[in-house]
Amino acid sequence: MFGVLHFLTLIASAQPILDGIVRAHRGTVLKWEADSLFAKFPSAGPALQAAVEMNLALAKRNTGRPEGEHLRLCCGIGYGPMFQCGHEVFGAQVNRAAKLGEDLAEEEEIFVTQEAVTAAGTGWSWSPRRVARFGAVQVPYRELNWQA
Repeated sequence: MFGVLHFLTLIASAQPILDGIVRAHRGTVLKWEADSLFAKFPSAGPALQAAVEMNLALAKRNTGRPEGEHLRLCCGIGYGPMFQCGHEVFGAQVNRAAKLGEDLAEEEEIFVTQEAVTAAGTGWSWSPRRVARFGAVQVPYRELNWQA
């Protein structure tokens, strides 16, 4: 029914909205890779706030559009040391966040590594702790309860 070009065009149309939300929360957009957005933030709290706001913005954007034009996020957020070279970032938390968001999270889910949960502090609502396994690597994570 729809091809990859259709979806890439939809994603490109939403990029300015999502990029603006990242910047509004003191984040930096590092790169877009097809349907994946890589961004960094000064701390875990602004990353969580941006993820919630991006989900809300896309829900608003989807209103009144046919289902084939809806966009929904699957988010993974990590917190910890990383190495940045240009627009590329490397590190265990980068890898874990990417796997949680790309391979595990479903529409409108925000999965957060245990390190990011700890760094975020109080004031957030979390699912019980879970553990994902990616090959030999075990990743403790929680889902952010953000929907009203």
